[in-house]
Amino acid sequence: MVDEITLVEQLQNVQTKELAFRVLLSEYKERLYWHIRKIVISHDDADDVLQNTLIKVLEELINLIMIVNCIPGCIVLLQMNL
Repeated sequence: MVDEITLVEQLQNVQTKELAFRVLLSEYKERLYWHIRKIVISHDDADDVLQNTLIKVLEELINLIMIVNCIPGCIVLLQMNL
């Protein structure tokens, strides 16, 4: 199992982002596929849902990374306003 904290850090780095996403895929793709396959039954449908899910995961990871990077600044701003 991959260290998820390291993986998130690598996803934040422009130089390691693509490799980190590939690691993420290799780690979770098969389990996710079979979970989806139980629901939709058809292989083709499962592949489509998997692809859409992975696109959504990538989008949400980008949003999460932006939020995580913003938290320290937000904390400082909140502290200054007290």
